Amino acid sequence: KLLQRMWGRAIFCTILMVLGLSVFIGCGVSSAPWIVHLIAWVCSLYFGALITLYLVFSFLAARKYNGLYVYMTRNADRDASAAASMDVAVVDDEKHIDENDAVKRALNQAFDELVEANDGEVVTKDLVKLGKQAHLELSRSECHAIFCYLDSECKGNLDKQRWTNMWFKNKRIF
Repeated sequence: KLLQRMWGRAIFCTILMVLGLSVFIGCGVSSAPWIVHLIAWVCSLYFGALITLYLVFSFLAARKYNGLYVYMTRNADRDASAAASMDVAVVDDEKHIDENDAVKRALNQAFDELVEANDGEVVTKDLVKLGKQAHLELSRSECHAIFCYLDSECKGNLDKQRWTNMWFKNKRIF
């Protein structure tokens, strides 16, 4: 599960980079030929570059994720406040429940708009479609990162319940 997330891969690459640097520096393998040290140095540089890329793409994907969430729930706050203004005696807890219900309705509505011919499930290409609707260009890596984040069971698709639960549970990242 750790390696499914970009930050998890960054942690794994950090461990490999440290191991490569330990060979390069000579910790415990001082009698190794110079080619082993050179290979360890090159591999450490490679893993350092991968760590940087994983963290950058993870951050960019998180920004796009937040943008998609805001796009899908843009009318939820207005709907919740309109419903609350109709009822004069609204308690804070009820208002919070109304806001949660409005967000869940907005997420369900976004799901219904996305699934047309996918047997009632969202797949990766639907995230690209949602990104275009939100005026966010999703790269393949960002789309993959967002979908892997939402698809915690690694099924390759999301039904309505998992879609709503994952977006609602993980409202915003960073």
